Amino acid sequence: MMGASVGSPLFDSYLRELGAAEASDAVFASAVFCPIIDLGNADKAYEWMFGSARLNGELVDQTASKQLTVQFAEYQASPSACMAWDGSAG
Repeated sequence: MMGASVGSPLFDSYLRELGAAEASDAVFASAVFCPIIDLGNADKAYEWMFGSARLNGELVDQTASKQLTVQFAEYQASPSACMAWDGSAG
């Protein structure tokens, strides 16, 4: 939320009510990616974003990760990726 609402007075009343300190809410950077929104493609999206990240100093199985990454890229390029949640053209 903070990455998208910097400087907006939208939350000021709530922050005052909570007793938050009067300070800038400027955000240096934010990562606003969430693969969980599209459950049917979540595994593919996760591998596309994080498949080359190290876990406990080691890479996960890159064969499987690369396969899922390719599948996600194909999904993104497909017409179904542009469909609205109700199935109509988005």
